[in-house]
Amino acid sequence: MKKLLAIILCASIITPSFVFASEKSEQKRDNDYRKSAQMVDKNEKRESSKEKSGEEKVELKDKKYEKKAQKQVELVVKRIESAIERVQKLSNRVSERLNKLEAEGFDVTTSRAYLTEATKKLDDARVKESTLKIDTATFFATTTQIYNLKNIQSSVKDIIKVIQGAHKNVAQAISSAKPGQSKSVNVATSTAVTQEAFTATITDAVI
Repeated sequence: MKKLLAIILCASIITPSFVFASEKSEQKRDNDYRKSAQMVDKNEKRESSKEKSGEEKVELKDKKYEKKAQKQVELVVKRIESAIERVQKLSNRVSERLNKLEAEGFDVTTSRAYLTEATKKLDDARVKESTLKIDTATFFATTTQIYNLKNIQSSVKDIIKVIQGAHKNVAQAISSAKPGQSKSVNVATSTAVTQEAFTATITDAVI
């Protein structure tokens, strides 16, 4: 009986100590877990902040590139418009001069044909220019895109080629003009005009 009481007494003394030690160990473990979780959370926030900052920098660079590209395209479009107008004015002046020389008896059939071709090319250039404006507006209005100007550059080169062709036709209209017979009854008394004088007259009209 005494031995049993002694065992119970020892158990009553040891058990609370063991339980307390176990609870203390678990509490320490919980604290360690909490600290680890807090550290991981801080690291995640830091990485997230870095990623966000990096994304903002990339977006800023993209916007700067977009504005620069847009200004360049707008400048090119304006130059195309100016080139079309210059060739058109040149063609008009040559046409007016041909009217006068045709009335004097010059053969301007070939020259007229070249001017007709020039007019067709200028009309084509205007259509392509309008399409280019629409394409560029759509291009820069798209927010999720990889900026690639190859298609626009190709369109610009195509328009320039057409304008150059029109200008060449106008030049051919000038160089191919030939003096003809005067339709006036008084052929003998009419002033003779040489090919050089005719070409010089056209050249003066377009300079």
